[in-house]
Amino acid sequence: MRILYHNPTSGSGIEQVGYVFLLLLKKLGHEIDLWNTQCANLQENHISKTINDYDAVVLNSAYEVSFKRMIKEPTDKVFNISHNGATLPEFCKQLSLNYIHQYQFLFGRNRSGIMFPITYPYAHRKNVFNSNRPHKFMFVGRWFKQKFDPKVKEMMESRGIKIDAAFINYKDPDYDHRNLIKEVRENRDLREVEEYMRNTEYLLLPSTTECISLVAGEALVNGCIPVVLDVQKDEHKQFFNCITSYSPEDFGEVVATLGERAGDLESIDRNRIFSFANKMWSIDKTLEELRDIFGKGSKGSINVLYNERPYMPGVMPYVNATLITGEQI
Repeated sequence: MRILYHNPTSGSGIEQVGYVFLLLLKKLGHEIDLWNTQCANLQENHISKTINDYDAVVLNSAYEVSFKRMIKEPTDKVFNISHNGATLPEFCKQLSLNYIHQYQFLFGRNRSGIMFPITYPYAHRKNVFNSNRPHKFMFVGRWFKQKFDPKVKEMMESRGIKIDAAFINYKDPDYDHRNLIKEVRENRDLREVEEYMRNTEYLLLPSTTECISLVAGEALVNGCIPVVLDVQKDEHKQFFNCITSYSPEDFGEVVATLGERAGDLESIDRNRIFSFANKMWSIDKTLEELRDIFGKGSKGSINVLYNERPYMPGVMPYVNATLITGEQI
């Protein structure tokens, strides 16, 4: 199959997801033309003029305004990797990562398109469960108020509860972390993050800006239990076995309880959670789902038509995608 693919260079999990599915489609043997740019209108003319030359067009996290610019008339060739509940044209086929949340959000809408639940491969390698976990708490992500709620931060600092290590790819210089985090590791790839997860009991995620949290799935497949804050639409609903709070105050009380305990809560069977997560989110499962949708090609290749990331080995979302898939552009 010949595929035209657009991936936004957002520097976030959205960009990483795009690289993962791009590389897996290559692994399945498809021939792909890639536009790697945040500004979708750069490829407007190319898509509108050449869409009939392709068997499929795959957009990552596109919105309705993008479709109006790029797709001039309805077609059954267009797929969108959907991260939230954005309204899209009916002809668009949505590849939904957060499908449980999105089905609830889109139910009853007239324009939601056809939705394909699809697995993101958090469990990209065979892990051995580790029962000896010397670290209590960790954090992964961008460090600013929307990703780590100030009320939770204040509560933890007042009680002297600290995070053992934080893996941060962006740090707000005005949001002080010195009284909360024992060790900050900046711009580390997925291998190092996962290694720490296998030795840590809980991932703290008091974020108020999530549509889907890749790091929650990454924690679960390594037997690290996410403690999450859902404040809008049950953002983490598909991540079974999280410890979920619905206010910063409740989140803080949960963390305080966990911090005082020598072991897990009675409701947590960490080994069972690990086994379930590794079956639920595996790369073999993702490849099977993509094969059912797009079929299998004869020679996998990626032809870069436009790239805002000229030095790909230095782009962390891309590096992580190569570690997950074992493929490169």
